[in-house]
Amino acid sequence: MIAKAQYKTPKIYAIAAGVIVFLILLIAFFTLGQVVKSFGNIFLFLPEQLGIIQTPKRAEIAEVNMSNPPTTLRFEQPGLYTVYTIDYDLLIINDELTKHELDPWLKITEIASGKPVKVDYVERGLRIYDTPLAKGRPIHTFFIETPGAYEVSHVTKNVSIYFLPDYITGNEDLLAMSYLGQLAVILVIAGIFYQRNAKKRAVKIQEVKLLKKIQEDEGKQFWKKYQDKPDDKGKKNYWR
Repeated sequence: MIAKAQYKTPKIYAIAAGVIVFLILLIAFFTLGQVVKSFGNIFLFLPEQLGIIQTPKRAEIAEVNMSNPPTTLRFEQPGLYTVYTIDYDLLIINDELTKHELDPWLKITEIASGKPVKVDYVERGLRIYDTPLAKGRPIHTFFIETPGAYEVSHVTKNVSIYFLPDYITGNEDLLAMSYLGQLAVILVIAGIFYQRNAKKRAVKIQEVKLLKKIQEDEGKQFWKKYQDKPDDKGKKNYWR
């Protein structure tokens, strides 16, 4: 007769653990871009400390809410700047404008001179070396010749966009070499540890095999001596 397996009710901590894991995976899915950028930013720390590359600091990033245009921004340093957004609608609009080669919805004008600043599209997606301090991916880039106050005109929407120095454009190859170099070092170190552990395992396996062989040899010698005894009575006494 086959006994039926009894159903066991899951314990409360098992249910709680499952819920926590699900929530973590859900959050990771919806923040995948930030996770990728945060991971990539780890590999930029050492090159930046060595002066090989430069990354934007939090103080250099301006968050602009688009609910009340226009916005006045002050750029303290000349150079290339970029605009990030995480808003899905803006990303779609930007992709369509780029596809049809239409003017950007973002307009930047120097207040002192009234001179407009040329705004270009960023025709790429999110990259691992994008800064995690600005949400989303870059959509526009522009060059500031003269530090000062600028008027930023944009569509009206209750979302934020981010203005920050562009340290990526023109340095893509250097960034790629930085990542590859560090990955190569990590792989070499991992390979060294793996070989050391493999050698240790091989030595332990040899020791176990040798011990097993010794035990087998001792067992064979024991049975051989036992079988060679002429006294049958002694054999019977052995099993008592």
